[in-house]
Amino acid sequence: MSLRRLQDLSLKWKLVIPFLFLAAMGATSLFVVSYRFQDSLIHVNEAKRLRNQYQFFLNDIEFKKNMAMSLAYLVAKNPDVAEAFARRDRKRLTELLYPAYQTLHNPSLPQS
Repeated sequence: MSLRRLQDLSLKWKLVIPFLFLAAMGATSLFVVSYRFQDSLIHVNEAKRLRNQYQFFLNDIEFKKNMAMSLAYLVAKNPDVAEAFARRDRKRLTELLYPAYQTLHNPSLPQS
């Protein structure tokens, strides 16, 4: 009975039904391909952004390490500080280094 119905369809419907089916399949395929491409693009860009942020973080750590080492070297090369440190004279070390500490501890001073 269903085969008879199919044979009774007009030519217009015999052409429209496959065309609509193929159009729906084409649209679905385009959507799937587009979605997968966009998803892959998002993952690539996210990975690149994370790598850049990580590199920035490492550079910032290296910069701060170099600043701390420079400051420590500068203080260590001061003969008065070296002498007070060798004698374990805390009072003299405080006299020598407290003004610099106050300057560095100033909240209005930008800490980069």
